[in-house]
Amino acid sequence: MLLFAGGCTTRPPEVERPNVLILFTDDQRFDTIHALGNEVIRTPNMDRLVAEGTAFTRAHIPGGMHGALCAPSRAMLMTGRSLFELHETGDVIPAAHVMLPEYLAAAGYETFGTGKWHNNRQAYARAFAAGDNIFFGGMHWPADGGHEHALLNPFDSTGAFPKADRAPAPQFSSVMFADAAIQFLRSRNGGAASEASSAGRDNATPFFAYVAFSSPHDPRTPPAPYDAWYPSETVPLSVSFKPEHPFDNGELRVRDEMLLGLVNTMPVGQVVHDFRRVVYANPAALRLLGARSVAELASVPLLDLVDPAYREAV
Repeated sequence: MLLFAGGCTTRPPEVERPNVLILFTDDQRFDTIHALGNEVIRTPNMDRLVAEGTAFTRAHIPGGMHGALCAPSRAMLMTGRSLFELHETGDVIPAAHVMLPEYLAAAGYETFGTGKWHNNRQAYARAFAAGDNIFFGGMHWPADGGHEHALLNPFDSTGAFPKADRAPAPQFSSVMFADAAIQFLRSRNGGAASEASSAGRDNATPFFAYVAFSSPHDPRTPPAPYDAWYPSETVPLSVSFKPEHPFDNGELRVRDEMLLGLVNTMPVGQVVHDFRRVVYANPAALRLLGARSVAELASVPLLDLVDPAYREAV
């Protein structure tokens, strides 16, 4: 029970409103972070997050109503609802399901989004006041340019995001999304103006930025030099690994097999490519953590934001 004293004229102290930056990787396995026990993979920036923050090692997704589990996962993250409280399969986030960035915007936050959104377009425009390099869909199919030339939309406040406005990206998807986030942060610090940033805001306004990478989701096409970081003979297989499912579950030859070849012809290749995809997402996605402040970020060349271990490797 809460008791309120009437007639009190003293106002509570102003609560500090922190900035919120969400870095959302796509289909990343739980065992692909060095600091959490994987001795083979190199993820220095993710290790830094573990060292400086809190890691939830027993967290898991509750599943979904279809194979694209990222759609309900994103809806759950945005709304705080459990799987069975979402609208149908979670692909559509209706207006009645108020999202976290909507709440924060009402509290005076500037909201920004970039990257993958596997939900309805109208919800994206409700969630964010600005954005850039936005991908609507489940994966970058090779026929559509793959990760190398993903089809991306600029921000559209109407929520239409027509396919006619999509353009092939000139760089790998992770770079496009990281650069959009960096440009947003720079614009808040008085840097070069960007159409992706909201007009009339400065760094005194708290922000909520959602950076959703489509990597390490397939197709498994990491660029050099990360495609050569893990020779097959150096990557251990799980003790539970089998070259093929022990019985026909009805989906033995589906997307991964079509993109990579039969599982039993490249048992290590699957794991190797998973590692390489995660490694590439790590420096491209988390290099913006290299700056301790927005002011520092605005004055540092982009290459300098890459973790030193990666610069040496390159």
